[in-house]
Amino acid sequence: MPIWKFPTGGAVVSSPALGADGRIFFGSEDGHFYALSAEGELLWKYRTDGAIVSSPRITSDQSIYFGSDDGSLYALSGDGKLKWRFQTEGAVRSSPARGKTGSVYFGSNDGSLYALGTDGLMQWKVTTGGAIDSSPALGRDGTVYCGSADGYLYAINADGTLRWRFAAGGEVHSSPAIGSDGAILFGSDNGTFFALDADGQRQWEFVTGWMIRSSPAVGRGGEICFGSANTCVYFLSPVGRQLWRFTTAGYVYASPAVSPDGSVYCGSDDGNLYGLYSDGSLKWKFATDADVRSRVAMDARGRKYFGSNDGNLYAIDELCLARSVFLEEEEKEQTGELRAIRDHLLLSSRTGLRLTQFYYRYGPYLARWTFTHRRFRTVVRWLLKALIRILKPLGGIEAARTKGDIAA
Repeated sequence: MPIWKFPTGGAVVSSPALGADGRIFFGSEDGHFYALSAEGELLWKYRTDGAIVSSPRITSDQSIYFGSDDGSLYALSGDGKLKWRFQTEGAVRSSPARGKTGSVYFGSNDGSLYALGTDGLMQWKVTTGGAIDSSPALGRDGTVYCGSADGYLYAINADGTLRWRFAAGGEVHSSPAIGSDGAILFGSDNGTFFALDADGQRQWEFVTGWMIRSSPAVGRGGEICFGSANTCVYFLSPVGRQLWRFTTAGYVYASPAVSPDGSVYCGSDDGNLYGLYSDGSLKWKFATDADVRSRVAMDARGRKYFGSNDGNLYAIDELCLARSVFLEEEEKEQTGELRAIRDHLLLSSRTGLRLTQFYYRYGPYLARWTFTHRRFRTVVRWLLKALIRILKPLGGIEAARTKGDIAA
């Protein structure tokens, strides 16, 4: 069972962004941009004249930037009021990036990469030979990197002049990322994943054989994770050596997210969101009713937020069985204690790790059944409480009772 799900009138491909105050922002192909509370309640929505696939960018002053298929980039205030709107000649599916000086960079399917000031006025644009739905990445020196359907990755100086372009051998829809060593990382429709240096020279490449539209995520140790249309999620070392891969039952167009502990969360066109351990083994999977192409956003409590093409935005956590049987007033204390037992006792041994993997694999199914059977919920609740009393002293564990410290 999810913590909650919020229905919209269209597919949710847009990846949610989290505000500093816990609000959740995302767009839907129904043409609306939504702001929700952390508990899934609608705060406001803003209507555009086209589907919204672009993922939002939230700034420190709570300004919100996103694109729409109506050809516009929108800037809204934190309360959902329009600040300005910039019109292009094509759908804006690229997710905007914001530079240190406040400039906003984004691509359009009219083939141009734009730079706007905070007032919404154009500073410059660079025209390529194809549509741009790749989202730009910014280097430390202000260089803007962006892919195009013309088959090139572009490096643009902060003043809008071309620095270099790299021929990728296929359309570039993957949004680039900057590696821990400064490498520019991205995939191509020809099935090759590239790492370039700051001068546009190839450092290494990795071939999957199928198109790569998933945008890479970089882990704490510089590891690189991305998906491919060959149904696999890949995890590479910083020098391009495969550490592991995980096979799903559908194309992987979604961009993965890597947590600080190395866990990977990624959607698949088989309709599932997968949670993977840092070694690539399955932790759990969560089923929706359609393709999952939205990237996961994670908050400090460990909640995961993501969209599905079934039209819903989901909020889930990993102690699904505990959440299904504990009452709201007990939840923070009990799930916090179970989280501590998992992290400090079970995950510290091979046997405990296997038990945890078994739980995450089958727990969601048991949780759904338990949630609908009140008597069985009571039995499971008391069994879990007894388990806490038995295991807690073995690990010398203090209950996690601080506000908001709910299971990761």
